[in-house]
Amino acid sequence: MYLGISAASALSQVPSALALRQQISKHSMPRKVVKLHRLEDLFCETSTDKSMKLQVLQDITENFSVDTVIGSGGFAVVHKGKLEDGCVAVKKFHEVLEYKSFEREVDCLIRIKHQNIVRCIGYYAGEQKKMVMMDGKNLLVGVRHQLICFEYLHNGSLRRNLDDDYHCWSQWNMCYDTIRGICLGLHHLHEHRILHGDIKPDNILLGDDMTPKIADFGLSRLLEQGKSRILIEKKYGTQGYTAPEYTNNGEFTIKSDIYSLGVLIENILNNGQHTISMDDTASITGMESMVQAEPSLEGETGRTSKMLQSESLLIANNKPRHWRWISLPDSRFAKYAELLSVYFLAISGEVSPADLCAGASYTVYLVYKLASSSCGLRGFVQTSSLRLHGEHTVATSKVSLGQEACASDSDVTYPVPRSDGWLELKLAEFTNDDEMR
Repeated sequence: MYLGISAASALSQVPSALALRQQISKHSMPRKVVKLHRLEDLFCETSTDKSMKLQVLQDITENFSVDTVIGSGGFAVVHKGKLEDGCVAVKKFHEVLEYKSFEREVDCLIRIKHQNIVRCIGYYAGEQKKMVMMDGKNLLVGVRHQLICFEYLHNGSLRRNLDDDYHCWSQWNMCYDTIRGICLGLHHLHEHRILHGDIKPDNILLGDDMTPKIADFGLSRLLEQGKSRILIEKKYGTQGYTAPEYTNNGEFTIKSDIYSLGVLIENILNNGQHTISMDDTASITGMESMVQAEPSLEGETGRTSKMLQSESLLIANNKPRHWRWISLPDSRFAKYAELLSVYFLAISGEVSPADLCAGASYTVYLVYKLASSSCGLRGFVQTSSLRLHGEHTVATSKVSLGQEACASDSDVTYPVPRSDGWLELKLAEFTNDDEMR
């Protein structure tokens, strides 16, 4: 394009070209400047309770950009906040919690200090005014925010480490130190009468020296003085890690956390290869036991019955190493389930009220056999529960898989031998009335 222009003329065009570029730069979109803050900048000047500034939390997370997300769950999403002197994790709830629920979680986090529990740095709870267009009008509305700020742990979750570094977890020292740290942290929570409610690999974070720290108190509950359990109407937790009494009845105790801890330990000791599928009912493998079970609703009373075959039932941890399905040539049952190596027996089935006679009373039975070796079932007395439709009433009773009655167990139901050699255990009774439909 400079053809035919003298050298002097060409040189005179250079400043014009540079000026043009500067002019374009002035009119282009300005580059976003990320303001860096230090940790002390997060707190309100008058705060004595670790309350934080919303604007600063928005700054360090780029206004909660998807690019800063480092984790997400059913309750909240976690963002990584960059500070001049390090990083923090900011938990932003999907929905605004009831005030008491948020207050409980913050209180739990702030007052708990332990090397094996993630440290809470502060929180924000308040309302931000925002202009929105509605029906052609600009309206000033209040947007509520609930945020909790934690220390940031660079090594991520135990789940991620178990999945990514299989060989590391084959070392006993690594497994032992991790399990010990988790146990110490959970014990500290229980000493303060705090139930975690969702112990699993995703909620264990690892520090710089691989120190395990318990995180996510989204389900935490405080035990009142003098009480050892709580009843939770709306169930949360992770299938495969929740204790059976919580899954069935909504009853949560310290032992429920210990159950989840046991499943977690089993996961670690299996080098991260979780033998309990998340699609299965919760169960922990343990002592050797042999039970031949044919669950059904068929009795020998001569009354109308509705039978559920074994294969239509949900059986805890239905894996080849724990259960197998076989047939008996001389049995009228097509198939039955043989329990091999699970000490918690959980069998459940569902019958629609529409399939039953209206207004009729029904009794639920378990039909089964005990194998010659059943050492894993020592302490035969267990709890049976029935969940109904309608108001979801739950009836519980004590039942024994063994026939020998104990004098002190007057309230325990024992099985009755059938003519075909199987045992019939009465589990519960109910009436198919209007409340069921």
